[in-house]
Amino acid sequence: MLSDAAWNAAGLVARVARPRADLWRAELSIPWSSIALGAPASDAWRANFFRVERPRGGLPEFSAWSPTHADPPDFHKPARFGVLLTS
Repeated sequence: MLSDAAWNAAGLVARVARPRADLWRAELSIPWSSIALGAPASDAWRANFFRVERPRGGLPEFSAWSPTHADPPDFHKPARFGVLLTS
């Protein structure tokens, strides 16, 4: 696997809200041109978004946009991923 830590999604917009202490929401707007690498905008892509929180002295929290329902938590379950469509 190759990664580029300097890569940035041009035009990415992220909003996070925490309406209560036990609830949070995130909204992402990711321009297709930042991730599609020349693929037609009509394509559907399988994807998932994850959050792992390991607070000191607290229980870990594992969140996913499309839960994998694995126990113990395992985010490497492509069959459980959601589908991204362009709009």
